[in-house]
Amino acid sequence: MNIDQIRDQPSAFNARGDKKKKAPTQSQEKGQADYRRYENLLRRMDEVYTEVVNLRREHNQFVGSVIRQLSSLWQRRQRTVELSARERQVREMRRAGRAEKQIAAELGVRISTVKSYEHRAKKKEQLRSEREEQTRQGSCKPCKPFSSRRSAGDA
Repeated sequence: MNIDQIRDQPSAFNARGDKKKKAPTQSQEKGQADYRRYENLLRRMDEVYTEVVNLRREHNQFVGSVIRQLSSLWQRRQRTVELSARERQVREMRRAGRAEKQIAAELGVRISTVKSYEHRAKKKEQLRSEREEQTRQGSCKPCKPFSSRRSAGDA
């Protein structure tokens, strides 16, 4: 066999030495098209999943904020509902800055009665002192609880 005969034979390699690619058969082309569709489907499914996760996160945040708002409203309502009309009236006057003496004169009761209304209202609202009220609002640090009763050794 001479060189000319070898050159004339079909080769599996091209001029650069790379292996020649055969033209894909019909079934190979169909397989490639199916694979591209599969990849596109996976990509779209991934996008949809990301959208669902984001929507769910937004939904949970929204529902959480609604629940917190309702809870806050309900707690305020519970505190307000428990007060009698007179206790509420005295608390509003005190918050407006009026002194116990002024409130007593306006309502036609004793100062001790005004103090008792205010005490009961504070107790119902679970506000033992103005300091505790400020702590709830975050305007000061909580102080150590103290006992208003003296022990037997203090007397």
